[in-house]
Amino acid sequence: MGIKTTGKRVRKAANYYPTRIRFKGISWMTGGAVFGAYGGGLLLGLKWNPEQLFILPIVPIFIAAIAARLKNRSVRSKMTGMTH
Repeated sequence: MGIKTTGKRVRKAANYYPTRIRFKGISWMTGGAVFGAYGGGLLLGLKWNPEQLFILPIVPIFIAAIAARLKNRSVRSKMTGMTH
């Protein structure tokens, strides 16, 4: 099941990233998954409770959401020739 899920993510990433940087984008995506598993295990080993582990990614997720919103706004303004 995990292999199928990873394959779907790689296909989506291949459609998302431009050709010239596709290998970097997919590498970061898969490397991030490995780091996340390692980091979570490390923090559990340091006696972090599950609540702390769920709170930890709030700031990076919020920053990523803002960046995605700004990117979407930039792409739309280029398509329509208008700025918001």
